[in-house]
Amino acid sequence: QSKPIMSTAPGFIGASISSRDIGGLVEFTLISRWRDMDAVKAFAGNAPEKAVLPEGTKDILEDSDNFVRLFEILDEI
Repeated sequence: QSKPIMSTAPGFIGASISSRDIGGLVEFTLISRWRDMDAVKAFAGNAPEKAVLPEGTKDILEDSDNFVRLFEILDEI
């Protein structure tokens, strides 16, 4: 069963994608923002630390993490 697109998931606030060149390879980082942890779990399932990658992603990447790091925002300036 395919997962919903992140941007249409309830509780999704936004995301940013950054990249950097590492000696001929390009590393990408995605930081997504969610209303709360319940929204993350509703999107990602019972194992929110497991990466949810769109179908075909692994076909175009040389390597990808299979996990995510979850952080709570304490303050914004």
